[in-house]
Amino acid sequence: MAGLFIGTHHNRLDAKGRVSVPAPFRQALETNGDGTVTCFPATQNTCLEAMSTDVISSLLAAANKNYATFSQENDALLTAIVGRADRLKWDAGGRIQLPATLLKAAELHEGEIAFLGLGLRFQIWHPNKLEKHQQLANSLVENKALALPNVASPSGEHQTS
Repeated sequence: MAGLFIGTHHNRLDAKGRVSVPAPFRQALETNGDGTVTCFPATQNTCLEAMSTDVISSLLAAANKNYATFSQENDALLTAIVGRADRLKWDAGGRIQLPATLLKAAELHEGEIAFLGLGLRFQIWHPNKLEKHQQLANSLVENKALALPNVASPSGEHQTS
């Protein structure tokens, strides 16, 4: 599976709401879609969710499969995600311009911001909020003894933990 978003990267958000998308993330967006990034306010955290066109399309297909098209649940889900989303294209310098609505929703302002890779998607955070989120996530993993399931290696052999 090519084009994964991995790691945490920090960049500066300028006064006009522009920020450079980390180069590995731009490469993943080009691999997995049309070279744009779809961003929307997260539904559970004060950050932005970001993903390729292919991934957002898969999520929308899953929503329409799991909920009747005109159901209250489908409408709520799509309103919360698609209705608040923006498709952004980066400029020649690799920068995207985050609209004021997204900046406000994620409580982002001029200065340092953080990109958190989550495999098929990434999030954009204020660094202080990300640090607290990562501490909470680490505690949750430890307290619930969360672990990834065993998966087959590229050679077909099962990995154990």
